[in-house]
Amino acid sequence: MKKFKLLLLSAFISFPCVASDNVGAETKEDMRTERNTGYFVYASGGASLIVSELEGVWDSGDPAFSGNLQLGFEWISKKKIGVGFMYDGYFTSFSSVVKADGGSVRFNEDWSLHYFAPQLAGRIFLRSERWVLNYSIGLGLFMSSECVKEKGKLMGKNYDYGLGSNLSFGVEFKAAPKLGIILGLSVIEASVKQNYGGLHEDSGLARVNLDMGLKYHF
Repeated sequence: MKKFKLLLLSAFISFPCVASDNVGAETKEDMRTERNTGYFVYASGGASLIVSELEGVWDSGDPAFSGNLQLGFEWISKKKIGVGFMYDGYFTSFSSVVKADGGSVRFNEDWSLHYFAPQLAGRIFLRSERWVLNYSIGLGLFMSSECVKEKGKLMGKNYDYGLGSNLSFGVEFKAAPKLGIILGLSVIEASVKQNYGGLHEDSGLARVNLDMGLKYHF
């Protein structure tokens, strides 16, 4: 009878410890989910390369390689998937020389590409609590803006529009409970309807970005 009482007392003492450990584990996982779901905003920038063929001749600058900027918003559910919106901008300048009667003329061109798209976004938890994988896919509006100048004088502007798509994948390091450092790779493709002097042409454009920035959870 004494042995039975000792066993019962031992079980009674150890049960709160086991329950406490389980609660702690659940709370830890809940806290991790809480930090990685909800609303996020992010901003990043980096290098961008146009991998599709570009037509034209230029003697200064490279329109195929320049910098880009990404801004975005996401809502991630408890199932680690959600929706968002992204803006991506590409900005470059270059110049070309056109031969004319009795000489040549140098034209300077500022070229920018703008992409606006709703996103299907998600997050993948890793073993370490400080690291998370991000991914997104979207379809949106693509715009090309060209501004041509000659000796500082505006010669003309041109705007072309089309539809685009993007696929993005990256990694995030949680520097603080609400702040992450992000590194991402994204591919943007677009079909653009170009209009030059009344001539219409459909062309495709593909671009690869490597960006680094910050993501804030609120």
